[in-house]
Amino acid sequence: MLSDNKKDFILALYSLPGILIIYSIGFIFNNIIFASIVAGGAVTAGYGANKKILKYPFAPMIIAILGMSICATLGSLLGHFYFWYILCCVLLACLATCVGAIDQNAWWIVLQWSIAFFVGGYYVGDIYAAMHRGILILAGGLFQSVCIIFLIEKSSFKRNISSPGKMLIIFKNIYEDIDKKIHFHMSIIYTALTILVCFFFITIFDIKYYYWAVMTALVILKPDFIDTLKKASLRLLGTFLGIILADLLIFWFPSNYIMTFEILVSLYVCYVFANHRYAILSIFLTITTVLMFAINGSSGNEIAIDRFIATSVGGISAILTMSLSLLPIKFLKNKN
Repeated sequence: MLSDNKKDFILALYSLPGILIIYSIGFIFNNIIFASIVAGGAVTAGYGANKKILKYPFAPMIIAILGMSICATLGSLLGHFYFWYILCCVLLACLATCVGAIDQNAWWIVLQWSIAFFVGGYYVGDIYAAMHRGILILAGGLFQSVCIIFLIEKSSFKRNISSPGKMLIIFKNIYEDIDKKIHFHMSIIYTALTILVCFFFITIFDIKYYYWAVMTALVILKPDFIDTLKKASLRLLGTFLGIILADLLIFWFPSNYIMTFEILVSLYVCYVFANHRYAILSIFLTITTVLMFAINGSSGNEIAIDRFIATSVGGISAILTMSLSLLPIKFLKNKN
């Protein structure tokens, strides 16, 4: 049997060929922007390769991709109606928090749905554009899943891969397990407030790529103020270091082909440390993001600055909201 660390290294490696193929097709047909959207679904599938829920490996990966496709489509449509879009963002974030109290892999699934919805709302479009985005994400995620499962079947370790025909049964079992455990708790209130505070800052300061802010707020939010503060600090530090390294890479190696190679290397590090070292993950996640925008022709410097500003807004929103959790403690101390 392979150790968990060795499995992480191997699964991370197996997550790269699908993304390489997607970008290669984008270069061949001179349509790197569409390739990047497809790669977005593939990248998420790679993160789900080492996750399982109940007794089902790869179920989080498949469920996340299917939900992302739907949420990206709905987000792109609802983005025209800002109030309803914000309301849905709050509801999805609360669902993620509620599920996260039961199972972290289930939390990861709903987190990916939420992020897809956040991003879709930023890139609003008509029904055709919205469905196009959803289909591209679905295609990338499923293609990546097939590549990963194929490579695992040919490798030296197995993961009890379920057949596609059993997916409906798997969905039903997972839903029933989560549904009977789910309950309301105070963290849901803090989550709702955090997302609303985040959108307040987004509206006041007209934040570009605001979905990074909302995403950051949801990812770093913890039931405890100190834990939230620590994770926010790691996220901001990692983002700052990541944009510096990404800008240097773009300056030294502006070729799209070299940047594709750098994206793959950076993603490999992300996949390996996704569950172990949040600071390292934040650094290389930022590098990957900036490079994926730069390869589309966007200015690396502008994207890096926008990324840091949006991440800061999300982090500050989470910290400010969770500071409210200290008030009952101070009240009790004063009472005593």
